[in-house]
Amino acid sequence: MSEVGNKKEDKKRRRCGCLGCLGIIILLIILLASCFNGDKDTTKKEDTKVKETATTKQEDEQKQEELKKQQEEEQKKQQELKKQQEEEQKKQQELKKQQEEEQKKQQEQQAQVKQEAATPAPQPNQKQSTEQGGSCNIKGNKNSKGEKIYHMPGQQFYDKTNAEKMFCSEAEAKAAGYRASKR
Repeated sequence: MSEVGNKKEDKKRRRCGCLGCLGIIILLIILLASCFNGDKDTTKKEDTKVKETATTKQEDEQKQEELKKQQEEEQKKQQELKKQQEEEQKKQQELKKQQEEEQKKQQEQQAQVKQEAATPAPQPNQKQSTEQGGSCNIKGNKNSKGEKIYHMPGQQFYDKTNAEKMFCSEAEAKAAGYRASKR
Protein backbone atom coordinates (compact mmCIF):
# COMPACT_ATOMS: atom_id res chain seq x y z
CA MET A 1 0.00 0.00 0.00
CA SER A 2 2.74 2.13 0.53
CA GLU A 3 3.55 1.92 -3.11
CA VAL A 4 0.01 2.62 -4.08
CA GLY A 5 -0.10 5.46 -1.64
CA ASN A 6 3.12 6.82 -3.01
CA LYS A 7 1.82 6.65 -6.54
CA LYS A 8 -1.27 8.56 -5.60
CA GLU A 9 0.76 11.20 -3.93
CA ASP A 10 2.99 11.45 -6.97
CA LYS A 11 -0.04 11.91 -9.19
CA LYS A 12 -1.36 14.62 -6.92
CA ARG A 13 1.95 16.35 -6.95
CA ARG A 14 2.17 16.14 -10.70
CA ARG A 15 -1.30 17.59 -11.10
CA CYS A 16 -0.50 20.47 -8.84
CA GLY A 17 2.79 21.05 -10.57
CA CYS A 18 1.23 21.01 -14.04
CA LEU A 19 -1.61 23.24 -12.98
CA GLY A 20 0.79 25.59 -11.29
CA CYS A 21 2.98 25.76 -14.38
CA LEU A 22 -0.04 26.45 -16.53
CA GLY A 23 -1.20 29.16 -14.16
CA ILE A 24 2.24 30.76 -14.18
CA ILE A 25 2.39 30.66 -17.98
CA ILE A 26 -1.06 32.26 -18.25
CA LEU A 27 -0.04 34.96 -15.79
CA LEU A 28 3.12 35.63 -17.77
CA ILE A 29 1.13 35.90 -20.99
CA ILE A 30 -1.29 38.32 -19.36
CA LEU A 31 1.58 40.40 -17.98
CA LEU A 32 3.36 40.50 -21.31
CA ALA A 33 0.17 41.44 -23.13
CA SER A 34 -0.53 44.21 -20.68
CA CYS A 35 3.02 45.53 -21.06
CA PHE A 36 2.78 45.60 -24.80
CA ASN A 37 -0.66 47.18 -24.66
CA GLY A 38 0.66 49.81 -22.30
CA ASP A 39 3.47 50.63 -24.71
CA LYS A 40 0.99 50.95 -27.54
CA ASP A 41 -1.19 53.26 -25.50
CA THR A 42 1.71 55.49 -24.54
CA THR A 43 2.98 55.61 -28.10
CA LYS A 44 -0.52 56.40 -29.29
CA LYS A 45 -0.79 59.14 -26.71
CA GLU A 46 2.59 60.52 -27.70
CA ASP A 47 1.67 60.33 -31.37
CA THR A 48 -1.61 62.17 -30.76
CA LYS A 49 0.22 64.80 -28.73
CA VAL A 50 2.75 65.29 -31.52
CA LYS A 51 -0.04 65.48 -34.07
CA GLU A 52 -1.96 67.97 -31.94
CA THR A 53 1.08 70.19 -31.47
CA ALA A 54 1.80 70.01 -35.20
CA THR A 55 -1.77 70.96 -36.07
CA THR A 56 -1.81 73.79 -33.54
CA LYS A 57 1.46 75.08 -34.97
CA GLN A 58 0.01 74.95 -38.46
CA GLU A 59 -3.15 76.71 -37.32
CA ASP A 60 -1.08 79.39 -35.59
CA GLU A 61 1.00 79.90 -38.73
CA GLN A 62 -2.14 80.15 -40.85
CA LYS A 63 -3.65 82.67 -38.45
CA GLN A 64 -0.46 84.73 -38.52
CA GLU A 65 -0.41 84.66 -42.32
CA GLU A 66 -4.05 85.75 -42.42
CA LEU A 67 -3.32 88.58 -40.00
CA LYS A 68 -0.38 89.69 -42.12
CA LYS A 69 -2.55 89.66 -45.24
CA GLN A 70 -5.26 91.68 -43.50
CA GLN A 71 -2.71 94.20 -42.26
CA GLU A 72 -1.25 94.54 -45.75
CA GLU A 73 -4.73 95.05 -47.21
CA GLU A 74 -5.51 97.69 -44.58
CA GLN A 75 -2.25 99.47 -45.36
CA LYS A 76 -3.07 99.43 -49.08
CA LYS A 77 -6.53 100.84 -48.37
CA GLN A 78 -5.06 103.57 -46.20
CA GLN A 79 -2.56 104.48 -48.91
CA GLU A 80 -5.35 104.63 -51.49
CA LEU A 81 -7.40 106.87 -49.19
CA LYS A 82 -4.40 109.16 -48.72
CA LYS A 83 -3.91 109.37 -52.49
CA GLN A 84 -7.58 110.19 -53.00
CA GLN A 85 -7.48 112.86 -50.31
CA GLU A 86 -4.37 114.39 -51.86
CA GLU A 87 -6.04 114.43 -55.28
CA GLU A 88 -9.14 116.07 -53.82
CA GLN A 89 -6.99 118.70 -52.12
CA LYS A 90 -5.19 119.40 -55.40
CA LYS A 91 -8.52 119.75 -57.19
CA GLN A 92 -9.80 122.12 -54.51
CA GLN A 93 -6.64 124.20 -54.74
CA GLU A 94 -6.98 124.38 -58.52
CA LEU A 95 -10.63 125.44 -58.18
CA LYS A 96 -9.63 128.13 -55.69
CA LYS A 97 -6.96 129.40 -58.07
CA GLN A 98 -9.45 129.50 -60.93
CA GLN A 99 -12.01 131.32 -58.80
CA GLU A 100 -9.39 133.84 -57.69
CA GLU A 101 -8.37 134.41 -61.30
CA GLU A 102 -12.00 134.87 -62.33
CA GLN A 103 -12.53 137.34 -59.49
CA LYS A 104 -9.43 139.27 -60.55
CA LYS A 105 -10.68 139.38 -64.13
CA GLN A 106 -14.11 140.57 -63.00
CA GLN A 107 -12.54 143.23 -60.80
CA GLU A 108 -10.36 144.38 -63.68
CA GLN A 109 -13.38 144.52 -65.99
CA GLN A 110 -15.36 146.47 -63.41
CA ALA A 111 -12.45 148.84 -62.95
CA GLN A 112 -12.24 149.36 -66.72
CA VAL A 113 -15.99 149.97 -66.94
CA LYS A 114 -15.76 152.50 -64.12
CA GLN A 115 -12.84 154.24 -65.80
CA GLU A 116 -14.69 154.37 -69.11
CA ALA A 117 -17.77 155.70 -67.37
CA ALA A 118 -15.77 158.29 -65.48
CA THR A 119 -13.85 159.50 -68.52
CA PRO A 120 -15.99 159.09 -71.65
CA ALA A 121 -14.17 160.10 -74.81
CA PRO A 122 -16.01 162.98 -76.45
CA GLN A 123 -16.86 162.38 -80.06
CA PRO A 124 -17.75 165.52 -81.99
CA ASN A 125 -20.11 163.82 -84.48
CA GLN A 126 -22.36 162.34 -81.81
CA LYS A 127 -22.54 165.58 -79.87
CA GLN A 128 -23.54 167.45 -82.94
CA SER A 129 -26.23 164.93 -83.82
CA THR A 130 -27.67 165.05 -80.31
CA GLU A 131 -27.50 168.79 -80.21
CA GLN A 132 -29.03 169.18 -83.62
CA GLY A 133 -31.69 166.47 -83.51
CA GLY A 134 -32.19 166.53 -79.77
CA SER A 135 -32.81 162.77 -79.66
CA CYS A 136 -30.82 159.71 -78.65
CA ASN A 137 -31.38 156.75 -80.92
CA ILE A 138 -29.51 153.83 -79.25
CA LYS A 139 -32.08 151.47 -77.77
CA GLY A 140 -31.36 149.45 -74.61
CA ASN A 141 -33.43 146.47 -73.46
CA LYS A 142 -33.18 143.09 -71.71
CA ASN A 143 -33.41 139.76 -73.51
CA SER A 144 -35.20 136.65 -72.22
CA LYS A 145 -32.12 135.62 -70.24
CA GLY A 146 -32.04 138.93 -68.45
CA GLU A 147 -28.94 140.25 -70.26
CA LYS A 148 -28.79 143.96 -71.01
CA ILE A 149 -28.31 144.62 -74.72
CA TYR A 150 -28.18 147.85 -76.74
CA HIS A 151 -29.08 148.16 -80.45
CA MET A 152 -27.61 150.68 -82.88
CA PRO A 153 -29.65 152.21 -85.68
CA GLY A 154 -29.40 150.16 -88.86
CA GLN A 155 -28.97 146.81 -87.12
CA GLN A 156 -31.23 143.85 -87.94
CA PHE A 157 -33.73 144.04 -85.06
CA TYR A 158 -33.44 147.76 -84.32
CA ASP A 159 -36.96 148.54 -85.52
CA LYS A 160 -38.54 145.55 -83.74
CA THR A 161 -37.07 146.16 -80.29
CA ASN A 162 -38.91 148.08 -77.62
CA ALA A 163 -36.57 150.48 -75.92
CA GLU A 164 -36.54 150.29 -72.14
CA LYS A 165 -33.84 152.92 -72.08
CA MET A 166 -32.41 155.27 -74.71
CA PHE A 167 -28.74 156.18 -74.97
CA CYS A 168 -26.98 158.88 -76.90
CA SER A 169 -23.64 157.09 -77.22
CA GLU A 170 -22.19 153.59 -77.02
CA ALA A 171 -20.06 154.65 -74.07
CA GLU A 172 -23.18 155.56 -72.09
CA ALA A 173 -24.73 152.17 -72.87
CA LYS A 174 -21.57 150.30 -71.84
CA ALA A 175 -21.28 152.38 -68.69
CA ALA A 176 -24.84 151.41 -67.77
CA GLY A 177 -23.89 147.72 -68.05
CA TYR A 178 -25.29 146.98 -71.52
CA ARG A 179 -23.46 144.98 -74.19
CA ALA A 180 -23.59 145.40 -77.94
CA SER A 181 -26.09 143.37 -79.95
CA LYS A 182 -24.59 140.52 -81.96
CA ARG A 183 -26.67 141.26 -85.08
